[in-house]
Amino acid sequence: MFKLHFGRLTGKAYTKDERVLRFEAIAHNTAELRCGRMIDKFPEIVTQLADIAERFATTLDCVHTSFLDELPTGSMLSATPGRRYRPQQTP
Repeated sequence: MFKLHFGRLTGKAYTKDERVLRFEAIAHNTAELRCGRMIDKFPEIVTQLADIAERFATTLDCVHTSFLDELPTGSMLSATPGRRYRPQQTP
């Protein structure tokens, strides 16, 4: 999981091995969105969070395209801190 906090908002990207599973945008306090907190504002809150998740995914894609593809070929994704990802070998 890749997590980025900015203020009272958080962007998360869930991965499994080298695949991206999903992106999330979380508002820990909807006051940060400046659109109100009442239930009738829920569609606007969801729209803003969807926009944040979209921009987060686009930004990570740009980082991946410009930086991660240029890593040496021996680099591997880490499944857990301190452990290297090793592809399963077929018998």
